[in-house]
Amino acid sequence: MSNPVSTYRIKESAEINAPASVAYNVIADYEVGHPAILPKTFISTVTVFEGGHGAGTVIAVQTAPRLGNRTLTMEISEPEPGKILQEDIRENGTSSRFIVEPLGESRCRVTFDTHGKTDSGLRGWVEAMLSPLLLRPIYKEELKLLDQYVQQMA
Repeated sequence: MSNPVSTYRIKESAEINAPASVAYNVIADYEVGHPAILPKTFISTVTVFEGGHGAGTVIAVQTAPRLGNRTLTMEISEPEPGKILQEDIRENGTSSRFIVEPLGESRCRVTFDTHGKTDSGLRGWVEAMLSPLLLRPIYKEELKLLDQYVQQMA
């Protein structure tokens, strides 16, 4: 009998001082916008293999040494274009959604919502417990950088 797979969920939101369409386009732009808002202390490089904007994009992300210098390959989809962008990590089945909701004409709420799966057993349980502790500060910093980036664009 095998152990069940461990799972975790991380959800982080912030209000962004920009129209929803502007924030969404930055997140969906894997050539310039999205790499610009990634905290460099956690993510060292983003390489685009296919596409570059929104659905159909395939990227590789190299994590910084503090996260173990791992390479993660992600496929991008848009379940609701202009509102929800999704990254699916090929290596482990983790899925992250970027949800952009308008709050009037010049503000929006951006939510990062990640559902992760880990290996079964003790190792997976530990990873499920530690992942939120490691990723939450990254998401908070990324949302802060997104707000700064869109304000510089204006």
